[in-house]
Amino acid sequence: MQLDVATGKQWSARFRRLAGAPAPRVLRSTILAGALLAASSAGGEPLKYHVGGELAGYADTDNVYVLTPSLNLGADQPTGGWKANASYLVDIVTAASVDIVSTASPRWTEVRQAGSLSVDYQPQDFGVSLGGSVSREPDYLSWYVGGSFRVEMYDKRFTPLLGYSYSQDTAGRKDTPFSVYSLELERNTLQVGAEIVLNPSSRLTLSTEAVLEDGRQEKPYRYLPIFSAETAPGVPRGASIDVVNSLRLPGEMSERLPGW
Repeated sequence: MQLDVATGKQWSARFRRLAGAPAPRVLRSTILAGALLAASSAGGEPLKYHVGGELAGYADTDNVYVLTPSLNLGADQPTGGWKANASYLVDIVTAASVDIVSTASPRWTEVRQAGSLSVDYQPQDFGVSLGGSVSREPDYLSWYVGGSFRVEMYDKRFTPLLGYSYSQDTAGRKDTPFSVYSLELERNTLQVGAEIVLNPSSRLTLSTEAVLEDGRQEKPYRYLPIFSAETAPGVPRGASIDVVNSLRLPGEMSERLPGW
C-alpha cells in the first residue's frame, strides 16, 4: 500500500476536470476479469497469481484534494506462454480551486471509475497481445481496445511487431445525457516496430506510429459574459472578476468554436 500526498499547484490542472459517476459496466468487466484470473489451469504448470492494492492521495494549496484507491489482479503460466492482468481504480476528487470559485461554482466532490484488462499469449515463436480499458465520469467517457502481433525470427535475434488500437473519448456536460450534448474524438493508431538483438548486452528497438484522429473536444464549461448595450462600452480591458461579475447580465452564453 502506498500513500502519496503532495502539495503545490503543478498537478491541479490535471485534477480540476477529473469527475465521475457510478459506472456499472466498468465494475462488471473488472469482476469478470478477476473471475478469469482465478480459474484453474487445465494441466501443465499451476497458475501463478498476483494481487495488489494501492492507495494514493493528492492535495495542493489550491484546495484540490484527490484520493485514489486501486486494485490489481494478475495471473501467468510461463510454460503455457500466457499471462493476464486486470486493474480497477477510483478517483475521488474534491475541488474548490480559484478557477472553480471564480466561476461562482460551489465546492464539488465527484468520482471517476476506471478498469483495464490485458492478455498476452506466446506459445512458441509468435505472440499476441490484447488489451482494453474504460474510464467513466459524469461528463466524460473514454474507452480503448487494441492488440499487437509479433514473431521471433533468426534464433530470436529479430522480432518484428504490428499493432493496432482504437479509442473513443466522449465529452459532455454533467447531468446532461450524451444524446443531448456530446463532443466525440476518435483515434485509430497503427504501430509498426522491431526489436534487434545486437549482442548479449545490447538491443535495438525501432518503432513508429501513425495516428488518425477525427472529432473535436473544446471545453464545455467555458462561458462568455454578456453585457447590455449601455454597459459594454464602459467595461475596461483586463477587468477583474469582481468588476465583470458586477457589470454582466445574469444570463450565460456557452462559448463554441467558430464554424461548429
